[in-house]
Amino acid sequence: MFVYGNQKSGTSAIAGLLGAYANLSVTIDLPREIREQLIPDIFTGRGRLETLLRHNRAGFGSHIVKHPNLALLHSHLVARFPAARHVFVVRRPPQNIRSILDRLGLAGDLVAVSPDDWERMPRPWQSILQGQPVPPERLDGLDYVEILAERWNLFTDCYLEDREQITLVRYEDFVADKSAVIGRLAAAVGLAPRADISELLAHQYQPAGVNRDRSPESFFGSARLERIEAICGPRMRVLGY
Repeated sequence: MFVYGNQKSGTSAIAGLLGAYANLSVTIDLPREIREQLIPDIFTGRGRLETLLRHNRAGFGSHIVKHPNLALLHSHLVARFPAARHVFVVRRPPQNIRSILDRLGLAGDLVAVSPDDWERMPRPWQSILQGQPVPPERLDGLDYVEILAERWNLFTDCYLEDREQITLVRYEDFVADKSAVIGRLAAAVGLAPRADISELLAHQYQPAGVNRDRSPESFFGSARLERIEAICGPRMRVLGY
């Protein structure tokens, strides 16, 4: 089973709790892939899935494999693992983008990301902030927040293009009732309950953002928030946002 979605969408928590609920082994991210960044090249036709599998053999050995960028490889994974189930986790774009920027220690209302901020940023996060692997023509003239909005669109499109084969989980529904959402998700993907996860529901699988309680307007400013909603709005409406 594969669990994926844009970075900072709640994929770690959902995969971890689903594994605990069904008493299955879980891979939370593929460390070598974080360093090597093979998935964008596979997505754009310059790399091979078999190389990714070979370099991350142990991670792909778990019952549930969670890695955000696997969303980009849905068709490859279906062809290679036809019996696998797929789960896509989505989060409302302003909150998703705010969480990414929190992870990077960046404000939402900068004129631009400073050279010092770029210098201290790990290479995989530089790639995300540059929008990879969104086609460059879609990013021309955009600022760093708008680029992240277009990247949210790309991940969402990967779900929408094959939504009948992918189980959708909205992060907001998960936060509202974690136990119920994990139970429904398990049933949807054919997993039986094997353990009581009530004591795990409050576990923080990833560091919480320092601005998580701020309103999107106060974090981004009204003009930037309007741009996020303009860029992502059509897909947001399809997903019920």
